[in-house]
Amino acid sequence: MLENIRPEVLIYIPVMLFSLTVHEFAHALAAKLGGDHTATYQGRLTLNPIVHMDPIGTVLMPLLAIFQSGFPMLFWAKPVPVNLLRLRHSIWHVYVALAGPASNLLLAALAVTVLKLIMMVGGLPLAIQMQGPSDASGSSMAEAIFLVFQMFIHVNIWLAIFNMIPLPPLDGSTLVYYFFIRGNHKAEMAWLNFSQYGFIALFLMIQIRPVQDLLARANSIPFEFVMNWVKL
Repeated sequence: MLENIRPEVLIYIPVMLFSLTVHEFAHALAAKLGGDHTATYQGRLTLNPIVHMDPIGTVLMPLLAIFQSGFPMLFWAKPVPVNLLRLRHSIWHVYVALAGPASNLLLAALAVTVLKLIMMVGGLPLAIQMQGPSDASGSSMAEAIFLVFQMFIHVNIWLAIFNMIPLPPLDGSTLVYYFFIRGNHKAEMAWLNFSQYGFIALFLMIQIRPVQDLLARANSIPFEFVMNWVKL
């Protein structure tokens, strides 16, 4: 069982945990800026990853996935509480939702910039710069550095894209509610009822192969673009 665990998991788990922590911190910060201090009072305005860990999404499901397939594909943090009535304007509902994905894009951009600078000053072997870590034999430290940056960029692009799927409880659903449902009582009630089963609908949707292919493509296009730019 343990022999099936892929070695890159040792990089993936801390990268994902840190990225999710920043994601939830960004939600809490945006809510505070918008006038709602609920998350702050509950101790969520922090970069301490333990505070944001969800017993199921951050511990149980990743462990089960590791032992089943060798890689923790399912990974999520505890949602940040937001009291919409305390926000100074309803548009802050959108800002709070977008803050999470925006923070991941910012992390990816910072990682790309730092990696590009390392490449420019010759901080990594030419084999890694041109082809990737698999061709950098004998450069274990440089290979590890490249893999960490590569994983960091990949994970944060993925989190930004995945969270914009317009299904509850993901951040993209807030945009659907705010721009297309808010103010229509019947639609709001239907959306509220649907939201109770949103996670189930999301889980079933991502089991569909064409959806998986679409999400993979949506992630790979920007990732490959920035990595090709880094190697120029």
